[in-house]
Amino acid sequence: MSSDKIEILYRNFGILADAKDKISEHVAEYADIIGAVKGSVNDKKLASQFITRFFKHFPSLMDQAIEALFDLCEDEDVSVRKQAIKDLPSLCKENNEYTPKVTDILGQLLQTNDTTELSVVQSSIMTLCKNDIKGALKGMFNLIEISNGPVREKCLRFLVPKIKMLGRDIMTKEIEEYTIDQCKKILRNVTGDEFMQIMDLLAWSRLSQSLAGQKELMEIIKHHAELSKSFDPSNPEDVDRSIYCSLHCVPYLCSAIPSTPFVSYLCEQVLPKLDQIPETKDEAGGLDNQLEALKLLAELSPFYVVHEDTPQHITSIVDCLFVRKQAIKDLPSLCKENNEYTPKVTDILGQLLQTNDTTELSVVQSSIMTLCKNDIKGSMNYKPHSDFSLRKV
Repeated sequence: MSSDKIEILYRNFGILADAKDKISEHVAEYADIIGAVKGSVNDKKLASQFITRFFKHFPSLMDQAIEALFDLCEDEDVSVRKQAIKDLPSLCKENNEYTPKVTDILGQLLQTNDTTELSVVQSSIMTLCKNDIKGALKGMFNLIEISNGPVREKCLRFLVPKIKMLGRDIMTKEIEEYTIDQCKKILRNVTGDEFMQIMDLLAWSRLSQSLAGQKELMEIIKHHAELSKSFDPSNPEDVDRSIYCSLHCVPYLCSAIPSTPFVSYLCEQVLPKLDQIPETKDEAGGLDNQLEALKLLAELSPFYVVHEDTPQHITSIVDCLFVRKQAIKDLPSLCKENNEYTPKVTDILGQLLQTNDTTELSVVQSSIMTLCKNDIKGSMNYKPHSDFSLRKV
């Protein structure tokens, strides 16, 4: 039975291929090809190829043909799914109006756990991007906006690096402006990870290359940071947000874009509660959040603009100095059984040598000497940071 169906498929294919200018008269044959998606595995794979081959010639059956291919993308046989996924972009080659819809379906398929299938999905999306970038982005951004959970996460993780790979010949000024507008819409409701991915894309865009654009990025970061909100050191979201928002604003700081809102927040909200922040380490085995907050304050401070309530901020910093000095004393202990941390910790202490506080300087020097005694090779192998004041303008 299956061989008969395949024979019929090839016969219909031959009729359509030979019809040339009269191909549109053979609606019945094309409809039979679409119907073959209900057949065997081989029937389905052939039908997928033939549907896309003659798609543009039968406007009245286009919606039905697309739905048939979408069904194949959900088939239980992975070889059928891969064939349909590979063929989908061909539908849009001369019919760009379908690009957003097709990209939407492919975006949902990024959830697959089959690595070979995932590769085909990604390749098909990239083909759509190269053929019709505006339509492809529209489909992806619409899917991201209305989705949550794994679909949204997979789409963002795929889209952000791929957009940067496309190059400026495809990502024209018009397309970049569209992308920036869509990113702003998504930023209205994002998780911390999503925020960092979107900001990474915006930092790559033309928006980061002008002072006006950098100011706009700073406003976006300030809005997400919720600087008017009270800081809860026991809430991981509050801790993470205060750190990654402060971190993202650093590249844009200059005389025209001061760090005042973030320094004020750190001094008024975070530093007084610094010792209440759990001393958890990040996945990469880096330093804890207490030290990260202090490092960020050091980076932000050169761009702080003094205003009338400066004394209050200074008081907050002074109140925190004991905690800071204790943290500096504790730094070498991180390296006692983990020598790989030594260069990084030495780097941090090297930065702290710039302090004007003589008692703190003594503590820093003592900690550096402890590191040298414990691991002289590691302590001499660090790479000093460049001057904090060298920022993008």
